Amino acid sequence: MVMTRRLLLVMGQSNAGGLCIAANVNNYTNFATPDASIPFVSRGLLAADPPNGDVLDPVSGVRGLGPRLISMGGSLGVGTCGPEVSMGKELHRMMPNEWAVGQIWIDSSDMDKWKPTTVYPNTGPPFWHATMLTQIEDIQRKTQSSLRRGAVAWLQGTSDALSAPLAAAYLTNITALFNAIGARYCANASDLVISVDRLSQVSITAGAVTDGPAVQTAEASFVAVKPSRRALINEDDLALRVDNLHYADNSYATVGVRHAAAIFQLIAAGAGGMVGPSIGLR
Repeated sequence: MVMTRRLLLVMGQSNAGGLCIAANVNNYTNFATPDASIPFVSRGLLAADPPNGDVLDPVSGVRGLGPRLISMGGSLGVGTCGPEVSMGKELHRMMPNEWAVGQIWIDSSDMDKWKPTTVYPNTGPPFWHATMLTQIEDIQRKTQSSLRRGAVAWLQGTSDALSAPLAAAYLTNITALFNAIGARYCANASDLVISVDRLSQVSITAGAVTDGPAVQTAEASFVAVKPSRRALINEDDLALRVDNLHYADNSYATVGVRHAAAIFQLIAAGAGGMVGPSIGLR
């Protein structure tokens, strides 16, 4: 049989892509050191609706999980990353050699850029078919992994929290997105394991977003539909950058640890408390 890893897919907007300067992290051992035993592929889009829909992450092949090797410009320089680093390392620690990590993120994106009916770019084919589906399947193939047996960590919502109509539609849109992904990769659409990063109360209190409570309510309602396969991660105690939207460096490491713990618990519970080698693409 073919040994197939579980795929951890980190998705969302810029907090999923990450502004963390890995060398500054001092609350997670060897955070900045790449781990060659964890296959990693990243796909990042630097604008919510780029004219050509190009995948701009210049390191497109498989590499060991770790910070960026080539600058994507601006705050996304060499040595930066997101929560995927500690998330993947923690899952590897708890389930050795079980995981590969993929990352798909769109800077400044609201749910109108993610829902399955989105046209992306504005004059092009639906984003789901043209970009996201292609990237998920490419990541699975390159890392020899299976999302069906893995999980999604979802870090998105601040852009929707800046618009009352988008915030009001958040539950509908996130449900449609993950129903589509779940139906594609799982026996039942609701079987996909998902950890949802709750919009920080710090952003709301600081006035960085205008419609945050509606998004928080939608996130909680989405998770409550199937708590055996979904988890809501509360990050209200974590420090943010001066914009009160993006995590501080050490916070990125903690976010990853929390998501990994929640994902592990969901998978272990679904397996009757037992987890073991991934044998075959199931």
